[in-house]
Amino acid sequence: MGSLAQLTSLTCDVRYLAGRARPRRPQTLVLDLQSSGACILSSVTDIGAGGAGRIRIWDSKPFRRLWITGLFSSLTQWTMQIALTVGVLASHSGSTLAWMLLAGTVPGLLIGPFAGAVVDHRDPRRVACVGLAVQAVMTLGMGFLLDHSLVAVACCHATASIAHRFPPIALQRLRYAALDETRWPLANAAVSRIMALTLILGALLGSTGVTVLGVLPTFAAACGMAALAAALVWTVPGDADHGRPSARGGMRFGGGLAALRRYPSAGAVIVLCTAWGLIGGGLTVLLGILGTELTDDGRGVGVLLAVYGTGLLLGTLVVGRLAPRVLSRANVGAYAVQGLVWAAVAPLSALLLPVSAALFVMGIAGGFIIGLEITLLLRDVPRELHGRVLGIYLVADGASGQLSLALIGAALGIASAQQIIVVGGLLSVGVTVIAALLFRTAPPRPAAEAAV
Repeated sequence: MGSLAQLTSLTCDVRYLAGRARPRRPQTLVLDLQSSGACILSSVTDIGAGGAGRIRIWDSKPFRRLWITGLFSSLTQWTMQIALTVGVLASHSGSTLAWMLLAGTVPGLLIGPFAGAVVDHRDPRRVACVGLAVQAVMTLGMGFLLDHSLVAVACCHATASIAHRFPPIALQRLRYAALDETRWPLANAAVSRIMALTLILGALLGSTGVTVLGVLPTFAAACGMAALAAALVWTVPGDADHGRPSARGGMRFGGGLAALRRYPSAGAVIVLCTAWGLIGGGLTVLLGILGTELTDDGRGVGVLLAVYGTGLLLGTLVVGRLAPRVLSRANVGAYAVQGLVWAAVAPLSALLLPVSAALFVMGIAGGFIIGLEITLLLRDVPRELHGRVLGIYLVADGASGQLSLALIGAALGIASAQQIIVVGGLLSVGVTVIAALLFRTAPPRPAAEAAV
């Protein structure tokens, strides 16, 4: 779920690490940053996981470093999008910005399955580091070229978008390599909080950073965060890659679609994620319209996004307590609630408090979804196919969101935001029903695999 989906992406045996302590290396900056933030991370992000989860997950140094890497990567994308939006609109039209964003997004979507295959066959730590480093360079290049050539900016944006497809998939493999399989659902719930935290920070800060610092320094800040993320992921012990598949026989790009046919529950999750695309693709645009109508300025937009983000965070904190046997039903139920509540926002759009309450509930449902979806997607799939299946999922998620955004942009010329919200919510519920039927037709998992 989500672009900032987006926002998704660590299995070295914990007992192995405990018996193989390594001497410290002179990487003072990133290690000090990681150690100083560890206490904050464990208290803020593990409230819903319980004491046992906190010991098993946050006491793993590789997992902590990979969590912070994911946070920096998400903030890099958010900051870059804000700087690009403000910078382009300062001297060009909204249609120019739309084409710029489209040119930067489509190449990344097309490369998704390829990225998954690369991660399945190569060292995921190296793949993540290279992807983040390329993002850093291209982000800084956009800042320098913005006043000179939009074509060059579009090329940098497209390259950064392609590079961004690799780290989330690589980080997901590394997370699964850093923890015992029984801790994977808790790890996914913890990582899902990155999206909520990023959304809250973005809603509260908005374009303040661009206003205070300027466009180029904001691009430079995004570049710095990507570079720090690349340095931090490189400090993950090499032993965390011991579970990666062998590259024997060369690179194989097939197998992802065959895996979806072989494991219908994974295919159902991918169908289900398009239900979010019907809402999430134009969520910011539609909330921007509603917020502006409520307060006649940007404060309403900030309030609505912050309330929704707070609900997301709460949902991700609660979802870690769910029993494994109810995960599929909880995920489908959360999608149904999300669609119905989104449709109910339309008649309440003139009242700030009821709209905020509805978005808070919708955010909680969304928190359940982003906390469960990766666990459900990969739990039946063999580890050697995780990258390819996750790549297909990210393509479906991103493509449905972009298509929804394009359709909403066209529909706003002939319909009101309230009408579009109702249609999107009900269509989302319809897709949820179809995916629920696919879940019911999926064969039961073997008992040995079910205890995740």
